[in-house]
Amino acid sequence: MAYGALKAERENPALWQLATRYQQLPPEMLSGWSAETRDQVIQALAIVRAFATSPAQDKLSVVPYVSRLDSALR
Repeated sequence: MAYGALKAERENPALWQLATRYQQLPPEMLSGWSAETRDQVIQALAIVRAFATSPAQDKLSVVPYVSRLDSALR
């Protein structure tokens, strides 16, 4: 979880901000999107919210291994 949290925070800060700012996206934000896009965004936000529960200490512990994990997961 900590690795996923770091990656989400670094690679998509806008999504991270949305996920941590809103429990639910405002209806006016969702209304302009297709059903498929809405579903994808809601699913991505759910994943990022799960990552957001990762304790800060866990994320700090993973930092030295991020590049190795990146290589292993490619």
